[in-house]
Amino acid sequence: MHAKHKKRVALIGMPILMAQSPFNAALIRYAEVKGHWVFAFAMPACHEAFCLLRQLDCEGAIVRVISPKMAREARLLRIPVVNTSSWMEDSGVPTVKRDDVAMGTLSAEHLLEKGFRRFGIVRLPGGHYIDVRCQAFRQAVARAGHGEGIHEFILGSNPITPREQHRFQEWVASLNAPAGLFLSDDEQAGVLMDICRAAGYRIPQDIAVVAAFYHVETAATCVPSLSAVRENLDELAWRAAETLDELMAGRKLGEKAIIIPPLGLVAAESTRTLAIDDPEVARAVEYMRANAASAINVGDVVGHGLVSRTTLERRFRLVMGCAMHDFLLQERLELAKECLMSAPRLSLDVVASRCGLSTRKRLNVLFRKELRQSPAKWRRQALRSAAK
Repeated sequence: MHAKHKKRVALIGMPILMAQSPFNAALIRYAEVKGHWVFAFAMPACHEAFCLLRQLDCEGAIVRVISPKMAREARLLRIPVVNTSSWMEDSGVPTVKRDDVAMGTLSAEHLLEKGFRRFGIVRLPGGHYIDVRCQAFRQAVARAGHGEGIHEFILGSNPITPREQHRFQEWVASLNAPAGLFLSDDEQAGVLMDICRAAGYRIPQDIAVVAAFYHVETAATCVPSLSAVRENLDELAWRAAETLDELMAGRKLGEKAIIIPPLGLVAAESTRTLAIDDPEVARAVEYMRANAASAINVGDVVGHGLVSRTTLERRFRLVMGCAMHDFLLQERLELAKECLMSAPRLSLDVVASRCGLSTRKRLNVLFRKELRQSPAKWRRQALRSAAK
């Protein structure tokens, strides 16, 4: 389509002309596929950007409304506008936004599945979306019958001041480990995890950390790697663009915001644990997880503990619901899956040796018993699914 026939679209809060992101990449792809857009203006989200937009020759805009002043200016515009921010409960303009309820709920369910019954919520500075995530987390924990085990910390500054660091360390020290820590956003996650360790806690054995949001830049600063919910930025951008197209075509839309579910929770090292109150069982689990790739057996696990084999096996089965031998096999199965996916060209003999199994035959027996298929077939199916 000739440039003069293309619709001129402005972007506020998504500086597509200055930076790249999955959201921006999806907008660019939409414009290329549809062929009738040209990006005429891009500026970070601020009140002045909305004021300037009144003077520009644009036919529509995708914006991030993050203040009442911006909302007022957005409503005054004479062109169709689509908001993609969850900062305000109601911006007064058509909105396509992420599902913050699901982000808080997924975080809670992940920690509950790990066996945690005591929780800390860190409420970071932010807009309405922070309240929604925290409330959803609380409600999910309460539905599971553990609402009384939640403690909350309100972070007053971002970035964190030395005074806030000290206050947070005192609060973390008051938690009764093992506990699950929910961060309402991933900003400052690396700093907060460092403070947890300074308070004498191990991550994830004592404090498992999960964030309701995931930025690649933040994840790179976290040690260990951070478990977090990943939003569907591609779908969010595409639906926002489609909605703007409909508005520019003169169609009327419903008043309710379009909610985009997250892609899911990406589990990483910060939650790779199980909440176990029995110290001897916790010691056994930690030892098996740390050494599953080696040729250890139940006798080695018992030798690492402080109680007799009979006592440990009884307490382990009571707490974990399975025998130590079966737990060790499950750990090796997970190691084998990771190895099959991360290094598809490895022979099954090498895979077996890397997950504590002496032979390829034992690897086959384990997969057929637990998954009812060979490791080779499982790898082919998993790789095909990952490529979709």
